[in-house]
Amino acid sequence: VFAVVLFVVGFAFGLGAVCWVIMSEIMPTRLRSKAMSLFLSINWACNLLIGFLTLTAIDGLGGVQDSMDDDEKSNAEKKGVACVYFIFAGFTMMSIIFMTVYVPETKGKSVEELLADNRSNTVYSKLISNGDVSSSDHSIS
Repeated sequence: VFAVVLFVVGFAFGLGAVCWVIMSEIMPTRLRSKAMSLFLSINWACNLLIGFLTLTAIDGLGGVQDSMDDDEKSNAEKKGVACVYFIFAGFTMMSIIFMTVYVPETKGKSVEELLADNRSNTVYSKLISNGDVSSSDHSIS
């Protein structure tokens, strides 16, 4: 139980909040509302999918069967929970690597500076260059 609470607290302070901050900082004002709507819809759809599939994944990965007695079922569920958390840990590590490699540092930079710094990232530069980046009121702090 303590490990789950520790995970939730750590996620709330870390990766749980990162997506909200990054999405609001890297989008030009002109695209921000539409992009945030799309990103948050995808985020909530993924959360819903994970919520629906977690118990099924625990049973499947643990090898839970209807013919098991209570002790066998409990042990299989523990194995399934461990497997699911290792999968979640793997996705967390991939997220950290992705953010380290691809997500630009935005502290104190304007959208224009982010665009200039990330010319080699074609997806990012195409996205930003389609927005209104000519005014100086896009400062990010």
